[in-house]
Amino acid sequence: MDNKSNQLVIRELPLFQWLFSLIMFATCIFIYQSKPGQLTAPIVTGIIGLLILVSSPILVVTADRSSGMLTIRRVGLLQRFKREIPVSDILAIQLEHSLSSSDSSSSGRTSVYRIVVVTRNQEVIPFRNSYSSGQLTKETKAKKLREFLGVGGEDVSLSGMFMTASGQAVTQFKQEQESITGSQETEQVTDGVRWKLETRATGGTPISLWFSPDIQWGGNFLYLAQKMQGQGSQGGLMTMMGKMLFRTSLSLYGFAADLTPGLDSAEVLAPLDVQLEPHFMAFTSDPAGARQALNPWTTLPLARWAEKYPLKQGNTNQMAVLFSPQGIHLAMMGLVNPEFLQELTALGVELVKSQGSK
Repeated sequence: MDNKSNQLVIRELPLFQWLFSLIMFATCIFIYQSKPGQLTAPIVTGIIGLLILVSSPILVVTADRSSGMLTIRRVGLLQRFKREIPVSDILAIQLEHSLSSSDSSSSGRTSVYRIVVVTRNQEVIPFRNSYSSGQLTKETKAKKLREFLGVGGEDVSLSGMFMTASGQAVTQFKQEQESITGSQETEQVTDGVRWKLETRATGGTPISLWFSPDIQWGGNFLYLAQKMQGQGSQGGLMTMMGKMLFRTSLSLYGFAADLTPGLDSAEVLAPLDVQLEPHFMAFTSDPAGARQALNPWTTLPLARWAEKYPLKQGNTNQMAVLFSPQGIHLAMMGLVNPEFLQELTALGVELVKSQGSK
């Protein structure tokens, strides 16, 4: 933290992420040397390490009283972000609080934080997109910036403003989607199957959620996430990483705890059916029930979908499927056009009918 008379500079290096990335690279080399004939595990491990490395930018925040600007920069291998905010537009600089997804119950989850700027028009601008531990360190930096720039923070209800901003994004995305495919309020029926399309938002990105309540999964869940071609489902370290990635994925699509009962004891289900294995990974609180649910009438339409819409590095068209106590959910990032919604509905109807009268 550099402090000059008219300028305060805060630099943050993602040391933990860099260390973890190095561990993944070392693991990749170890697996390759110990089992040179098996390439899938080291390739996937290396990809994970690379993704962590490229998604962990250096943060530089500059508060300049001379120019009256607060500048946020994030500099990484594949990203360059810069945002200049006039100090006169800043209502507050403070911490935004969330709960980690390490546990399905609120009492067992740990608090994580990030510093955000709240503008007078209720825009919430985070220093970093992700949350992390270290409340005291972050609060010290936020307090230093508040005092240096003479702005507020501690007496502003950030949670209310954040919910307002988030709600505005959902409303905007929903209006855009309804202008394309019609109202989302009315329940639709296709081939005897009831369904609805819902629009959500995460991190400023719309999410399209197709949902049918016609088949419900009792007190357990089965979650399927599309994967890149060639990505394996290995045991050991990869199984542990799989659990972390699944929890993150569930949170990303907004699937709440009541949709994933038994999350604490959930397992990565592997290997899958030979037709499904190249395209999806599975996570479930009921492995035996999941095996029964993934019958040929379930795996075939999912495999056909993944072959038509393969997940490639750099795109966001991942298909996520959740069999929950409330019904069947199909989730994808982005808005959908009528033709794509028709295909999505056809897939959802097939999945509902594949489960019979569960």
